[in-house]
Amino acid sequence: MTAPESPALPWEALTHTEGDIPWPALEASADALAAHPMLLDRLTDRYDEFMTDPDARRSYECLYIPAILAMAAPRMDGPARRRAADWLVEALLDAEANEDDLQLDLLDAACGAVGPEVLAGILDSIPTRVGPGDVTASQWNLMALAARDDGAALRPRVVETCMKVLRMAEDGQADVYSAAGAAWTLAALKHAEARPLMARLYHRTKDIVVGDALDALDDRAEELPKRCWELPLKEVLQEDWEDLRQWYAQRDTEGDESDAEMDADDGESFDDEDDAEDNERRVHGVAERFLDSPAAAALPEAVREDAPFIAHELLDRALTYEGALPEDLTERALRSVLLEIVPRKVSADREFFEHVAPAAQALVNWLGSEGILQGAPALAEKVGHWGDQIVQNSQDSGRWGMAKGLFMRAGAEGVDPTDQTAFQRFVREMNRRTVAMHEALEESPEEEDDILQLPGETIVRSQPKIGRNAPCPCGSGKKYKKCCGR
Repeated sequence: MTAPESPALPWEALTHTEGDIPWPALEASADALAAHPMLLDRLTDRYDEFMTDPDARRSYECLYIPAILAMAAPRMDGPARRRAADWLVEALLDAEANEDDLQLDLLDAACGAVGPEVLAGILDSIPTRVGPGDVTASQWNLMALAARDDGAALRPRVVETCMKVLRMAEDGQADVYSAAGAAWTLAALKHAEARPLMARLYHRTKDIVVGDALDALDDRAEELPKRCWELPLKEVLQEDWEDLRQWYAQRDTEGDESDAEMDADDGESFDDEDDAEDNERRVHGVAERFLDSPAAAALPEAVREDAPFIAHELLDRALTYEGALPEDLTERALRSVLLEIVPRKVSADREFFEHVAPAAQALVNWLGSEGILQGAPALAEKVGHWGDQIVQNSQDSGRWGMAKGLFMRAGAEGVDPTDQTAFQRFVREMNRRTVAMHEALEESPEEEDDILQLPGETIVRSQPKIGRNAPCPCGSGKKYKKCCGR
């Protein structure tokens, strides 16, 4: 007797690019996958094929396929579910390596929907000796799924891994920032036995994040924003789908404008460099107009003092990272700048970050009043609700770029980061500690790339724009996009 053929998947609906998300097709595909696990290879092969050249055609399969796996996983048998979990972890790590934030959000949510089955793949992906940057924020965050591990099969491995990293940090064999994720994971698991070790580490390093993890372990921390894997899968898919649709529309529009420009110039290419400079001058002019306006003057005095930097930083970063001019600002662009980029890159005290939301909200409202930005009141209202999250993100050292991490750590150790001589002395001492760590591990420091080089200039709040493939100005020796540009 021959085995029944697997059902056909509704590819026509899944590849259709008009209209809304085809929820019935996604649910039908999930039903088919749950009943016929052999469809997993067809789905993942299709995803991998698309991701080899995602810009080649317009499609939402890169979002739909992980969602289908996540929707089907609870009904799949053990072996098939583990295969789905392993594939999601592999795709997640690829998204981290490629800095694909949109894919990362959905894959993170899909891993959460699958549940503790992803833990084996996450744990296997962590090296025996953990160095700076060896474990991503997504890996640490997902390890907290061990709290859902009713069978407690993998929870001991998670605890053991985290405790090992903390002990290495206490012994000087791991950077304290590598211990931050481990500390937060143990706090999420309410592993009280870790408290003495975390307390000793905090007492020795005065690291803010380890201290916050202690507060969380003792139920004294403020409620944190939910991670993607803690949100409903459909909610994350809807938001990412809207972002991708907007990106496609912007890409198509820019493509049409580029073709028209080439026709007008008899085939000569558009001068991107001049255009970029024009956009930068325009953004600067808009920021200055806001700062001279009654809207800026009406801000509280403390907020008004930081408003010039905040206004320029918001508009500059939106242009650089999101390609958004003031009239193009969207919720996605504002979220990216205010909740991710500014907390990651700007080295300042907590009070400064408390001023970011009110200053940004005033700027967005002003853009609307000047007829520059459509829908400004609704966007400004959302920005106003992000104040606490901006502050929380800014204090989470796990989110900091290397330059900010050095700057903040120097301040925590009593070094004035604006004093060039003192800061360089601090970096040299950090290098000495790193070399000592490698010697303790019986490894040659030349074989690793985590020794810090002296920065060429003092780290300040506002930094010049840097090419994504240029060497990082913090001196790490890595490309900017793989270091402080993350």
